Amino acid sequence: MANERIAAAGAMEVTTSIEAVPKKEYFNNWRFYLYCILLSLFYGACMLYQRAFAISKGIDYTSEDFQKYWMTLFWGIVIMNVVIWAVTWGWIWYVYRDRHLDQVTPGEELKRWYSNWLLTLGVYAWALVWAVFFVEQDGVWHSSMIRDTEFTPSHIFNFYLSWPIFINFGVAGLMLTRTRLPVMGKKWLLPLVMEVAWPIMFIPLIGENEWGHSAWILEEWFAAPLHWTFVPFAWAAVWFLGNGFDMFPRIAAVLKATYFGEKCMSAAEAMENPEEATNPVHTLPGM
Repeated sequence: MANERIAAAGAMEVTTSIEAVPKKEYFNNWRFYLYCILLSLFYGACMLYQRAFAISKGIDYTSEDFQKYWMTLFWGIVIMNVVIWAVTWGWIWYVYRDRHLDQVTPGEELKRWYSNWLLTLGVYAWALVWAVFFVEQDGVWHSSMIRDTEFTPSHIFNFYLSWPIFINFGVAGLMLTRTRLPVMGKKWLLPLVMEVAWPIMFIPLIGENEWGHSAWILEEWFAAPLHWTFVPFAWAAVWFLGNGFDMFPRIAAVLKATYFGEKCMSAAEAMENPEEATNPVHTLPGM
């Protein structure tokens, strides 16, 4: 009866064969905790470096010590970012991608939702927590120290490290969904794209903000006009919610197909019609 009502509502259905149920151990959260711990340890080491050399070696940009302890670090971070971006994005796009998304079974798709989308999204959110931490730290630094250059012990870890790492996770997650999940195989879902785009759009605003603080408002006021442009882009973080609304119906559909043998759109149909595949009405109880 439920399947008849779905057909009557115009849903595109295909019969899926019941395959081996993915092992429960596959959905363990240990990878998420591991990545978050490693990221936290890395940033903890950065904070220790700041506390050791920010005041003693990082006040005067023209000093030899600044060039040795901070500008050398800066160029190392820039090179690291370029290498990480090239390797990560290149590997996902050219090596790790599935070139036969239309043949993915519900069970395999369910595992990919967990390992590619939910896992990356969670680590992406944790990277955002650290990026915001360094932003707030930057405000404290420039409320106390003279802003003599765009390269300060606070800026180097904030603008050139924490935000590029945050952006790296976002772009990697977007590429993983594009190359591993059928509903994103041919079309981009707007909430996911906006979720990744907003931190990238922060980059020109940061440049404008630093110019303004050097030539206009020297103080780091929280409500300074220079900071007003950050607000609408910060609001873009709510795309996290829209992302979930788009994706969870498909996750529910392949979960039911895998564990209960119910019918759902095939991967090939989901690729051609992602709007229908992510329509929540087809996964509601009794439908």
